[in-house]
Amino acid sequence: SDPAYSIVEMKRSRKEALLEFRCRVEDAIRGNYLFGLKRGIFSSQEDAKKGDLKDIKLWGVPLLPSENHEGINIILMKFLKAKNYKVHEAFTLLRRTLKWRIDFNADTILEENLRPEPDYLWFSNGTDKEGRPLCYNVLGKKSKKKFSSNGERFKDFLRWRVQCVERGIQNLHFRPGGDDSIIQIIDLKNAPGTAVKEVMLICKKMMALLHDHYPGMVYKNVR
Repeated sequence: SDPAYSIVEMKRSRKEALLEFRCRVEDAIRGNYLFGLKRGIFSSQEDAKKGDLKDIKLWGVPLLPSENHEGINIILMKFLKAKNYKVHEAFTLLRRTLKWRIDFNADTILEENLRPEPDYLWFSNGTDKEGRPLCYNVLGKKSKKKFSSNGERFKDFLRWRVQCVERGIQNLHFRPGGDDSIIQIIDLKNAPGTAVKEVMLICKKMMALLHDHYPGMVYKNVR
């Protein structure tokens, strides 16, 4: 077969998948079933949390496709790519991500004062050759407290790590040609040996969260 023809067909199928996905999201928002139905209607508590679905945003980008925000196709393509351009699976991933963000209060996490230890730092400095922001998570040497995988300290640390990702996303530009993913650099060189193993457990949990709810947002994790 002609390789050039195959590439054209692949691009065409992806465009068709994106168009179908846009229609699916548009219909779900306007039909008020983006989060699923509960006996045909939403509970008042759920409605209060979600507000007007027509105004819903993800990482600052309005999700209603007919608004034609310059970043909508970029966001939707991330979900499609994560599911090999299968529209139904991408739509399910999007819905689960939006529900998780409500349950986790991810949209307000930047307003929280989170830092598990005084010498744990987050900062963004520079970009890679393609313009992706470099985001550093630096773990200090003072922490010697232990935490279990279901303890409050573990949850606080995980929440701080999610906040770091959300801060990094603030540096992105969801537009054609813009940088749309970050590189995370996790610096453990000053962390005490007693903490490294536990931190790695959190990193493993964080990787699962990134896979499930941040498709294509983190280009690479460097340790």
